[in-house]
Amino acid sequence: MAFLAGGITLLFCRRKFTQTFRKLYPVLILAALGLASLAVMGCNGGFALLKPVPTAQTYTITITGAAGEASHSTTVTLTVN
Repeated sequence: MAFLAGGITLLFCRRKFTQTFRKLYPVLILAALGLASLAVMGCNGGFALLKPVPTAQTYTITITGAAGEASHSTTVTLTVN
């Protein structure tokens, strides 16, 4: 990480880059893009400020009532948004 920070600092120097730093420039760009992609994957492919839209969940509930020898049951569907 310190290597990447040092390399990015070199990009903003006003001196002319030597041949070594010119070869290092694409590597630093790829490393920065790799870190940015890892950060986005850590957020499930989204950004922290955007809240995902919840999907509706459907549940089936069976209600059974019994009194003596008589027993009745019914099924109800519950949808939670």
